[in-house]
Amino acid sequence: MGNIQKINNIRAFAIITVVFGHSIILYSSQWGLYEPNSPCLILDYIKRFINLYQMPLFFSISGYLFAFRWRQRKTGQFIANKIRRLIIPFFIIGMLWMIPIKLLLHYPNYEGQSYLGAFHMLLDGKDLGHLWYLPTLFFLFLIMYFVINAFGNTQQVWGIVLTITIVLNIFSPRIPTGGIVYLSYIYQYAWSFMIGAVIYKVKIENLPQRKIWIIVPFSIAISAFYVYIGKTNTLMASIAILLSTYLFMTNKCYNSLDLLSKYSFGIYLFHSPLIYITYTYLLNVNPAIVILTNFIVFGGISFIITYLIKKKTPAKFIIGE
Repeated sequence: MGNIQKINNIRAFAIITVVFGHSIILYSSQWGLYEPNSPCLILDYIKRFINLYQMPLFFSISGYLFAFRWRQRKTGQFIANKIRRLIIPFFIIGMLWMIPIKLLLHYPNYEGQSYLGAFHMLLDGKDLGHLWYLPTLFFLFLIMYFVINAFGNTQQVWGIVLTITIVLNIFSPRIPTGGIVYLSYIYQYAWSFMIGAVIYKVKIENLPQRKIWIIVPFSIAISAFYVYIGKTNTLMASIAILLSTYLFMTNKCYNSLDLLSKYSFGIYLFHSPLIYITYTYLLNVNPAIVILTNFIVFGGISFIITYLIKKKTPAKFIIGE
């Protein structure tokens, strides 16, 4: 049986990481949308490290739970469920939250665009913001539904698909996408969905301790090398960090982590657009103020909005429920 409490804790860790990563993205040398007068090298290094695992960790959780909860359902029911969970929030949050906030703040990529123009950019993938994750996950679910339906929910099948997606990731710069933006995301992140399923299938927590401890120094070394040099393929570092997270995350129940896990999807949906308020009006203030505002204030607001939607309104469909 899958260790669902551990997954809840990992999901809570993942959302904390994502919110913090969004909160400091202003200081990332790899971003460039907004540029403060004074860069912060330590935050740039921290963001590089976070980038190694923040989204792969979310995809891996979905893969783990997909393999754990798999049962053959009618195709129409499965697709309808994923549309409700992912595609409806994609459109609602995009149309009623992300686009209006960015337009009001004169977001650089929307320069000269009307609301309809910004919406078209969302549809054609020219500016998806943080919402790129939802359709990408939707397509991964569909792909693996048909694969598992055809070949079985076995360790061998997941292992083969994982190998294929690792190859796709390695050679993704050379593989054409035909202008379909989600293909590039699938090439980049599909392996992490598959590795989550493989982790469940092989019961990784039952590996001998001596093998487990080999992963830790390897993870630290390769991650440090990437963060410092910034010129190596991130895949090995990402895999090492994911394995370490699943191996060493506690399976004890903590109310605070359970609460964050429960509201993590809503927090993800609502938080990212809010950081542009800070990056518009507090661009050059002390980084500590920027982090405090983005992480604590806007993170708290995102949590409260999610809570109100889940508990006080009949509009749970906004967050896919």
